[in-house]
Amino acid sequence: MPRNLLIALLLASSASTWTPDAALGATIVHITDERLCAMAPAIVGGEVVSLLAQVRPGTHQVVTRAQFRIDRVLKGKDVPGEIAIRIPGGSVPDRTTRVPGAPRFRVGERSILFIRPGRDGDGRILGLSRGKFDIVADPETGTDWIVQDTEGLNQIVLEGRLAPERYLMKDGEGRVPLDEFLATLDEVVAQCRDERP
Repeated sequence: MPRNLLIALLLASSASTWTPDAALGATIVHITDERLCAMAPAIVGGEVVSLLAQVRPGTHQVVTRAQFRIDRVLKGKDVPGEIAIRIPGGSVPDRTTRVPGAPRFRVGERSILFIRPGRDGDGRILGLSRGKFDIVADPETGTDWIVQDTEGLNQIVLEGRLAPERYLMKDGEGRVPLDEFLATLDEVVAQCRDERP
C-alpha cells in the first residue's frame, strides 16, 4: 500500500475520535466525588495569599508555589493554618508554561481544595483542576457560590460505572450555593473511606 494512502486512511479513521479539545487538554478518567474525597488526606477551604513561579532546578519546567491560608478544615488532621501548594505551570520573566487541566490560582482567590502531600512537603491538588472548587461572591447579593474551572481538563467516564447518587457539582451547573455545596461535601466526607493514591 502506498505510504500516502496509508497516512490518509489512518487520519480518516482517527478523525472520528479526535477533537480539538482532546488535543489541547489533559484527559483523565473521571474521579467521582466519593473517590476524590477518599483519595484526599485533607480537604480545606481558604485563600491564596501569595504566588511564586520558578523554573524547576535541572529542567525547563515552570512551577508555581501558592501560599494558601486555611480558614476551614473539612477533612484531615493536624492541618496547619497555612500551607504551600505546588502547581505545574506558571510565568517567569523569560518563559511561560501552561499545563492543560492544571488548576490556576490568583492572589485573594478563595477556594475549597482536595489535597495530598508531595514528597517535598508542599501540597498537591488531586485530579488536576478537578480537586479545586472556587468560592465567588455574587456582586449584587453577596451570596457565596462555588464554581469550578476545569478548562483544558477532559474527563472520561468508564463504561459500566454507576452514576453517583449525589454530586458536589453536576456537569452543566455553572455554580452551586456554597452552603449547599458544603452540606453535600459533609455527607460525602462522612461516608468516604480513605484510599490514598
